[in-house]
Amino acid sequence: MALPKRGRVFFASMAIVECKGRYFFAKRRDNSLWNFPGGSVKYGEKGARAISREIFEEAGIRKGPSEYEFLFAQETIVPKMDLHVVFLVYHLELLNEPKIRLNGESTEFG
Repeated sequence: MALPKRGRVFFASMAIVECKGRYFFAKRRDNSLWNFPGGSVKYGEKGARAISREIFEEAGIRKGPSEYEFLFAQETIVPKMDLHVVFLVYHLELLNEPKIRLNGESTEFG
């Protein structure tokens, strides 16, 4: 996920993906940290569309924007980077175990 120029507001979407009581996390290739899958919201793109696109790109899970339930927005200001980040957090419940297809941004998805 590329960060914007300094002094900008950056919107990102992330999803809590759940299947039969299990929650899915992605292990990032660039820093080896586990996190909820997601990514940046492009200009003119709605948050639910962004998370639908990101989940498909990162894990091969194809679900339409209407299948994601918006939970909340979380703001973070990072003074050292002169950056204001707004995270749009969604929930996706899967009825069946998905077949995961990684795109290279993550080394594991589990």
